[in-house]
Amino acid sequence: MENLIAHTYAIVGLKSEDGIEEVENRLDAAAGVVGVTVNFAKKEVELTSYEEIDIATLEQALSNTDWYITKPTANNWVAAPSFRKVAANVRQKHNSAKNIEGESQNGLADTGPSVDYDRT
Repeated sequence: MENLIAHTYAIVGLKSEDGIEEVENRLDAAAGVVGVTVNFAKKEVELTSYEEIDIATLEQALSNTDWYITKPTANNWVAAPSFRKVAANVRQKHNSAKNIEGESQNGLADTGPSVDYDRT
C-alpha cells in the first residue's frame, strides 16, 4: 500500500466558519482526495491523497462558489486563483477579440474605442 501524501493549500474567500463543512465536503468529493482538514484561522486546507492531484481538479470542486483554492508561495503571498473559466466565459459572452490586435469576426476592434491617429 502506498503512503499518503499531504499538501497544504490556501483557501481564498472563506470569511466565516460557516463554510468550512461545505468546503471540506466539496474537496473530499474530488477525485483522488482521501482526507480534508480546513484550518479557518490560517485560511488553509490540508488535503491527503495517495497520488498528486492536479490543482484544476480542486478548483473544479469549488466552482460556482465564492471560494478559491491556491498554492501558497514561499514568501506567504497567495498565488492568484485560476481564471481560465472566467476568461472563457467572458470571451464566449462578449464574442471578444480573437487575437492580440483586437480583431473580431467582422474585422472591427471589440476591445475598446479606436482612434485614427492619421486623420487631422
